[in-house]
Amino acid sequence: MCARPVHLAIIHKNYLDAVLRGEKSVEARIARVRCAPFGRVERGDLIYLKQTGGPVLAFATARRVRTYRDMTPGDLRALRVEWNDRICGSSEFWAGRHGCRYATLIELVDINSTVSPSLRRRLLDWVPRGSRSGWHVIERDAARRAA
Repeated sequence: MCARPVHLAIIHKNYLDAVLRGEKSVEARIARVRCAPFGRVERGDLIYLKQTGGPVLAFATARRVRTYRDMTPGDLRALRVEWNDRICGSSEFWAGRHGCRYATLIELVDINSTVSPSLRRRLLDWVPRGSRSGWHVIERDAARRAA
């Protein structure tokens, strides 16, 4: 049996706060090119939530994952209409997605804000120095060793 990965999602403070308050239930990653988490996250995967420029504050489970590819501007508008009440994206968020062709929508459940300081530090050891990526896939065995 193959070890399932865990994920480290880097999220802006206002969106992470909305997740922790229970207002935001879907994490959206929308990009011009195919990149993680597209095709890398599945139902049941564990996702650690890290504040941009800050610590790992929580973890959640992916309940449902939906992916979209080869999106047109009309597809992106439809996605906004259907999902934004759960994504909680600002006008600036959506304006910055103009021209994007790939989307991954992840419904987050079982959100838990209890992450030990040692695990917080060790998870960051798995992120390459200088990485500007907002999503990292960590093999489950590596994450267990970090705990």
